[in-house]
Amino acid sequence: MADRESNLQIAMLWVALKDIKGRIDNEAIPLGMHLGLEDPELMQALETLSERIGIHFGSWRLVAEPCKKKKR
Repeated sequence: MADRESNLQIAMLWVALKDIKGRIDNEAIPLGMHLGLEDPELMQALETLSERIGIHFGSWRLVAEPCKKKKR
């Protein structure tokens, strides 16, 4: 049961990371540029975070495998 819960949590983390990367790329960075955000360190941190998430997704993949049926 613990493995199933861990697997579910990992899957949920992947979904959250995908959402975070999308929001950084499509909302935060463009809005910061449009508004002329005067915090280059923040903009760099957002770009770095998005890049690191992308590297993670490029290095790993999340797959689902069918469970073995238990004999009754």
